Amino acid sequence: MATKRRRTVAEENRKFNTEWKDKYLFTSVNTKTICLIYLNSIAQTKEYNIKIHFETNHGEKYGKYNIEEKRKLAEKLTKNLQGQQKVLIRSPDDDIANTIVSFEIAKILSKHQKPFSDGLIVKDYLQKFAEVKCSQILKSVFRCISFTPHYSQTSRRYGLRHSISIKAEAKWH
Repeated sequence: MATKRRRTVAEENRKFNTEWKDKYLFTSVNTKTICLIYLNSIAQTKEYNIKIHFETNHGEKYGKYNIEEKRKLAEKLTKNLQGQQKVLIRSPDDDIANTIVSFEIAKILSKHQKPFSDGLIVKDYLQKFAEVKCSQILKSVFRCISFTPHYSQTSRRYGLRHSISIKAEAKWH
């Protein structure tokens, strides 16, 4: 005599019914059924489980809402959930661009042999940033702005220091 094999949940191929979103304030995220109010998942995607959860946890507050009010609330809660998910997801393009900007800034720093806080180089940093991350308009804006209040004095000091270092090198060689 053949024995009956028990069904598994995976074999049942249960799908989320879109009516449950408005009726019970649930949604489907990556094959999981999520309560939009508590943001927790239900073990099995069955209408009975979803209905019991809604009636026991949210029945007093949301049970008296009509279907249109529930639909509006479900849309609002879905947007909140998507907003939370977007915060946790980082764009790989942004990471790559930030790494490129970081390398370009490090290159400028080593070229000028300066600390990051030096006022003259900030303009170069922002121009490199604009090249990689921003539009052409913003790039041209960075070219036009003076980033230090005493730009001419700093420029003169830089010129004097450069001149002195050239003379010192010539004297030593």
